[in-house]
Amino acid sequence: MLSIAKLSYKERAALNLAYSYSQVDEGLKAKQILETILKEYPNNHHARANLNMLTTKDIPELDVDNTEESSM
Repeated sequence: MLSIAKLSYKERAALNLAYSYSQVDEGLKAKQILETILKEYPNNHHARANLNMLTTKDIPELDVDNTEESSM
């Protein structure tokens, strides 16, 4: 099991911020933060799992096809 306690405070704070954004329907901001975490900490499994979960969730602002349809 992956332990979040082994992460730096900076990593944990960024994960918490991304989670908070995802909970208030700011999926795009959450996604950007998680991608930033992965650039700085490529082995952060928590960020990768959260990003995968976020991108598979039905979030209109992350759905490119939905954005294109609504503009037609």
